[in-house]
Parts: sequence; C-alpha cells; structure tokens
Amino acid sequence: MKRGTIGILVSVNCMVKFRKRMKKGRLSMKKKIWRKLTAVAVAAAMITSMPVSVLASDLFSSGEEYPSANSEENFESGVDEAAENLIDDRSENMEETEVSFSGQESGTEPGTAEIYGAEDQRAYVPYISTLSLPHGKVGDYYSARLEGSSRTGNSLRWRLGRGDTLPEGLTLTQDGAITGVPRTEGDNSFYVIAADGEAESERRLELTIEKADPWLTYDMEIEAQEGLVDLGYALPGEYVSKTLLITNCGKEAVHISELPQCEYFQFDPINDQGVEIGRNGRLRLFVKSKEGLPGGTYEEKITLVSYEGARCEFTLKATIGSRSEADYHLTVVPETVVVDEYVFSEDNELYGETFVRIANTGKMDTKVTRDTSMLENYFVSDHTAEIDDEEAEDVHRILKPGDSILLCITPKHEYGSYQEEFYVCTDDGSRFAVPIVQNITKPDKPQNYIEISPSSVTFDSAYAYYITAPQEQTLTVKNISTNTVKLSQLSSRDLDIGSIDKTSLAPGETAQFTVQPASGLEVGSHMWWVNVRAETEEGKSSLAYAEARFTVSSYNFESALPIEPVGGITNGAEKSPVGLKLPETLRVNGAGEAQFDVAVEWDTEECSYDPSLKEEQNFTVKGHLQIPKEQNNKDLDTTVEISVQVKAYDPLGQPQIETAKVTGNYLDVTLYDRVNDAEGYQFVLTAKESDLEKNSFVKSVNSTSTSAVIQYIQKGSYFLYCRPYRKEEGKNVYGLWSQSTPVTVTVKTAKAPSITKTEVKNCDVRLTIKTPEKVGGFDAVLARKKTGNTPSDYAVKTINCSGDSKTIVLKGAAKGTYYVGIHSYIYQQNRKVFSPWSKLIKVTVKNGIINTAPVIKNTSIKGRNVTVNVSRPKGTTGADWVFVKTVSTDADGNYTGFTMDYSYIMKNQTGTKIIFKNVKPGTYYVTGHAYLKGYTKNFTKWSDIKKIVVK
Repeated sequence: MKRGTIGILVSVNCMVKFRKRMKKGRLSMKKKIWRKLTAVAVAAAMITSMPVSVLASDLFSSGEEYPSANSEENFESGVDEAAENLIDDRSENMEETEVSFSGQESGTEPGTAEIYGAEDQRAYVPYISTLSLPHGKVGDYYSARLEGSSRTGNSLRWRLGRGDTLPEGLTLTQDGAITGVPRTEGDNSFYVIAADGEAESERRLELTIEKADPWLTYDMEIEAQEGLVDLGYALPGEYVSKTLLITNCGKEAVHISELPQCEYFQFDPINDQGVEIGRNGRLRLFVKSKEGLPGGTYEEKITLVSYEGARCEFTLKATIGSRSEADYHLTVVPETVVVDEYVFSEDNELYGETFVRIANTGKMDTKVTRDTSMLENYFVSDHTAEIDDEEAEDVHRILKPGDSILLCITPKHEYGSYQEEFYVCTDDGSRFAVPIVQNITKPDKPQNYIEISPSSVTFDSAYAYYITAPQEQTLTVKNISTNTVKLSQLSSRDLDIGSIDKTSLAPGETAQFTVQPASGLEVGSHMWWVNVRAETEEGKSSLAYAEARFTVSSYNFESALPIEPVGGITNGAEKSPVGLKLPETLRVNGAGEAQFDVAVEWDTEECSYDPSLKEEQNFTVKGHLQIPKEQNNKDLDTTVEISVQVKAYDPLGQPQIETAKVTGNYLDVTLYDRVNDAEGYQFVLTAKESDLEKNSFVKSVNSTSTSAVIQYIQKGSYFLYCRPYRKEEGKNVYGLWSQSTPVTVTVKTAKAPSITKTEVKNCDVRLTIKTPEKVGGFDAVLARKKTGNTPSDYAVKTINCSGDSKTIVLKGAAKGTYYVGIHSYIYQQNRKVFSPWSKLIKVTVKNGIINTAPVIKNTSIKGRNVTVNVSRPKGTTGADWVFVKTVSTDADGNYTGFTMDYSYIMKNQTGTKIIFKNVKPGTYYVTGHAYLKGYTKNFTKWSDIKKIVVK
C-alpha cells in the first residue's frame, strides 16, 4: 500500500459518526480497540507522513492484531499513547459497537461498506452473489459452488462462520465448492464468509437435505476387460505393479476396511480407519506382484468385499521371465525424471523442459501409448513426433525393437515440490511407470530486521469448561539485521503474552517470551497473531509475527436426549444388541447448544427377553454411555434405558393379485396390499398350473414393493403367481402362493441381438451387430451405469436404426467409460415391441466431444477478398466458416443468432487464416463452428458473430 501524507485534522465527532454507521454488522469492536482506532485517527493529524496501512491494519483486526501489509514502517515513539489520552474521556461511556463489512446487508451498494476516518473513503468488500443452494439427498453425491466477486481483483477465499457447520458428510473448500455425500436429512442454516485478503463479507444460506431413496443398493465393479487385470511382465527378482480403479456403482456409499490377502500379489495398505467410496466414487488401489517369484505366469482370483457386503471380483495376472523372453518390454531412461531448475530460451521465455527416453527392448513391434490421467502438475508431449496434432501422437508411435522416442516433461508451476508419475503402455497392456520429482524453492523475500521462531504454535486442545489452561510455549525473537534494534510487543486478546526478556538486540542476538491461551475460553477454534515490532536508530521499523492456534471442543456431557423405543422386532430374534436392533450410539447434549453422538454399551443379558416365547414381549434394556471422564466433568449419571417390543410370531400370509396388465411383451403386476412382515415378493409365470409345484418357471422376478414388471415375455398363455418372503437367519422364508391369474401375450418378442465388434474413433463408437432373425429396427445406447444386463443413465442414444443395419454409430460421446448395448424391436399393434438387451460391452472414449467454440481474432478486407484470422479449440479436426445476411440481436444489441441462408461457405478448414474471395458488396456476418471427426463430424458451438461490410 502506498504511503501518503494525511493533512486533514480528524475530529473525535467524526470518529463517533463512523462508529454508529458501522453498527449493523456482526464483527464486534470492543472499547479498548475503539480507543486505539480513534487514537490512530487523531494521531494522523500529528504526523506528516504516515503509512495508511497502519489505520487499515487496526481497523480490520476486530480486536486481534494482524501483520501489517508493509514490511517497513516509520513511527514516532509515544504517538499512540498521547492520542489515546486525548479521547479517553469521550469514549468512556460508549456502548459496544459492531462493524459490518457486508455491503449486501449494510444498506450500501453491493460489494462496498462506507468507512469514515481521516478522510471520507470507501473500502470495497467482496460481493456474495449466491442467494440459495440446491437441495441434496441423503446418500447422493452433492456438489454446489459459491459465487462472488471482489472489487480488488483478488480471488476469494471461502470459509464457514464461527461455530457454523455444514450437514454431516459435506465439506466447504477454500475455493467455494460444497461437496460430499450427505448422511442426515433436515433443514440446515449457516453463514459463509468470503475474504479477498483485504476485507470480508458474509451471507446466511439455507441447505435442505431430503430423505434417501427408499431402497438403497450397494455394488462395486473394477475397470478391467472381462474382469482380468494383467499387471504385465517383470524380470526374476523384480515385481510388476498397477493402479486399480474400483467404482461404487450402487446408490449408497460403501466402506472398505481391509484388503484381500493374496498368494502371489500384495496391495498397498489403507489407513486403519478404512476408506469410504461415495456414490459414483472411485478407489485407487496399488497392487504389485510379490518379489522373488520364480519364472512363470501367475493368475489369482481376488474378491474385494465392503463393510456393507458389496462385492467386486476380478483376476490378477503377472508374468515373470527373462528379458529375452519378453515380447513387449520398454526401458525408461532415466528411471526417475528430476525437474530441478528453470532456464531461459532465446526469446527470453521461461521454460523447464526435461526429457525421458522410452526404448523398445522387447522382441516385437508395439504401439506406445501414454496414460497421464494421474498427472496434475506436468504436461507430457512427444519431442520426436513428426506431426502437429498432439492428441494423435500416440497413435503414430509404433516402435520396432531397438527404436526409442523422446518424451518432453514440462512442469505447470515455476516453484514447488511435487512427486507424481505417469505410465507408458505396450500392446499387451503392460504399464511402465515414469516417476517425476520436482523440488524448486522460490527465492527468499528481502531480509527483514527480525524473525520469530517457531512461526506457528498449536496448543493442546481442551474440552468445554476447562479450568487449567494448556501449557505455555516459548517464542524466540532474533535480530537478523546488521543494526541494533529496539523491540516493542503488541498484546493479543484472550492470549496471555509474557514480557520479552530483552528489549534491545544487537545483530544476531535473541530474546524470548511466552504465550498461553487464557482459561475458560468459549467452544470453537481460536487463532491469534503474536506481533513484535523492531525499530532501528534511524526510525525504520518492521514487523514479525507468529501464529497461535487453540481449539476448545464442545464434547462435554450435559445430558442424554430422549431415547426412542425400539418396536416391531421379529419374534425369536437373537438376544443381543444386534438382534434387538439397539442403537450403537445415542445423541447427547454437549456444551452450549452442541449435540454429538456417543457410543453406548447395552446389557442385553440382564433384560427379561426370552427368544423361545411366541407371544409378544415388552421389556427394557439398560446401557451405559461410553464417555471419557474428561468429557464428563460434571459427573452426571451415564446410565440409560431403552424400551423394546418383540412381536408375537405371525406366519406370512397369502398375497392377492389386484391387477395384471399386459402391454406389448411387458406385464405390470400390482397386489391389493402388503402381507404382514413380508420383506419382498416373488412373481412368477408358468406355462401350466402344474408347473408351480415343480418350480418350473418361465419368468421369475423379485420385488421389495407390492408391484413388479416382468419384461420380454414370449407370445403365449401363462399363469401368474406371487408369494411373499422374509429373511430369517440369512435365508429367505416364503409364505403361501397366491391364486393363479391367467395372462396372455399376443405379440412376438424377438431374440436378443449381439454386438460382434466395437470400434472407437475419437468421440464416435461404431458397433458391428448381428441379429438371429428379421426385425423392424434397433435402438443403441452408451450408458454410464448398468443393473445386471440392463443399461441406465444414457450418455448417447441412437434410435430407429434400420432393421437391415449391419453397423450402428453412436455419435458425440464425452470422454469416459461406458456400457454399450443394443436391442431390436418389431412393430406390432402400432407399437415397438423390444427384444432383451444384447450383452453389454464396456468401451472407453479417450478423445471426447469438444464443446468449446472457435474464436474469430480479427478480420481484414482487401478489395473483395475478406481474410478472417481464427483459432479453433485444441483437439478439433477442422472447422466450417460461413457468411450470413441476417442475424438476431437482444435488447443490448448483442448478436444472439443467425439464419441458415448462407451466402458463402468455407468447409473443412484446418488453418488459422480463412480467405473468402470475390465477395459481392454488402453487409455480412461471419461465424463458424469446429468439429471433431470420428465416423462423422461432431460440431462444437458456433463462434461469436462478427459484422463485415464489403464495399
């Protein structure tokens, strides 16, 4: 902040006016700080050259001392004390005042707060534009982003208000992203704070978390072709490794607490608490072959099981042999890429390229591809490629034995320490790791007069109502200049600071003082800046500071909340907390308004429940809250009781079918009502009534609700039945069958087609198909999910393909992995009657559709030739450019669209200069769209429209 000369005498009345105008906000300003603030303002009239940052620093501290924006400041001794004495009498009876820097709530224009002091100035504060948040749902992944802006041009940093929390399972990042998987439903309110480094704003937001879907599923899968993971080739005594991706494709988060024990392979351990994979989330597992395996091929079937019972089965494979036997093998030189310095090119641009050579040391030709998906801080390009299209480099890198390529590693950051790796791959799927290590230190700032060590201290946390403060810590101040300096120490609220043992330090000398949090601080996280100022004999000064942190936990037992009784327990349930479905934790009241969950230990052996009785039983179970002694400093009774009801034995009854409606080859079934204690229902179709006793079913579908849909029924007459079931000791126990209901299907169901070949070209997927009979047509999909062999969550869908089709193209897919499937149909009774789905095949699109529009940089006219200089999005194949006569505009005159009556067209342009020749005089508008060519052209958005007048 620039220094300025303040020549305006600031009156005390002006400061009082400033204090009243700032009373609308939430930041509290105590009398002591008010006096000091006013003292600085009065002192401004005495000082002919005073840093403006002094006033700003104290103004925004809200009772805490923060480091000044300047590293050097000139002060005259005694000014603060003299100025404070001048206003002491007037400020004695002033009430506590609050200061708001939130322009939205203070009544000023958005993003500003009016501040009156030595001169009428306007301090700009962040503007929070987010007014509401979308609803979330328990068990579903949630994502929202806070929006705002700063008049200073600085980026915003976000945090929650003091003591505020998000719904359980959600977190707020500093860049304003609210993400996670909510665990509890309800309405939540909290304050969010946006800071730009100079001021802060806050806004109160509401977030509603709705109930979870009534039926949750748990499922996991691995990204591998047919469940086989080939780790590749290794020499005897060495190992081969790979990173596996486990995807949660169920509707609820799953938890992995332990990894399988293998005979030939080993996984990197996970932490003791286990890991959670959110819905649609992924878990990266690093696996390698065990060292010391003799030569040979090893395969081992692996089953990964989550805490909830979700299973993922796959097979690991590795081959151990001599290098001369390896058909596919690559050698990486150097084995680890080290980025340790930056150099300047001839045009004085900074770059830090480092190179690594990849050699084919196997026996066969191989296409070398790169997997850089895990790199976040580096670019990798082929330095020896002879083509300009970077995305096509890998396709053309066919290495013969003995050949090599040179890869260029370019860091994204000038300074910092990073350690990452990418992989180069051969045709057999072998992956060879290329580690990258960077450690470049940013040059130090100009030397200060003093430094404090340590620069940050953290005190042991305490529980609410603590009496004994944490042990004090010692800070050391060192004179790192070549001059003798005089020290002065500033106090900090709620932090007890001891006196400095020396106030004058020669070069290299040190002084010490202690810091300690005060006793009885309120619940929450506390942070203080401990400041020490050094001044030379010439009057120059600088500020050094250290950070102190201390946390007071709300975990202090006050009382247990009312305990809901447990009812409806199945007769004969096990006499245990699990069998009686007793809660593992109870909600208790903590300090202030805090509530938290506490584990409880139930004594079921002493209750009166008898599992052998058939009649209804009502009883109580005693338990004890497992609260550490230090969290129960009031010595309250932790004994709790819960009421339990076990139902009388009641066998499953007989369901009644209400409706059975046939639509094409689908059958919709509905029951009159639920059967007592039924957990689900089995719906079956039989060809004859006598087949029911033989368990000979044409179709069988289970449902947890009182309705079901039976699909793809062949033409014919059937008998429909239903029976209820429930789980007892892990097995299905069935009730009585319903009465039979005749069902007739009058349409033919075609046999399922098959996909014989899948090909991916950029963002298009082409299928070669085969069908066992003549059909009317096909529908094909790229799906993000599947249930059994049924695809869902379609990314791309192609419908009404001809029944004579031999190939089908799914166009314009985004980058990602999909399940591809087709089903055929026959037109019957004026409707499509579909076949079952083909076997679903997993495909990966590496070069997805591009939505970024091309850019028109500038235009020029020479005679009747118009030159348009353009750029198109990286990765696109070409672009089409057009001249149009008519465009539409909005109220501000911006171009919003154009007609398709093109006057001039330039198609399939790959350059950056487009020339329209011999254009007739008139007014035109030029625009274009790029495309990525797969099996068809997949266009991006249109560029901005530019007006051109040809005379």
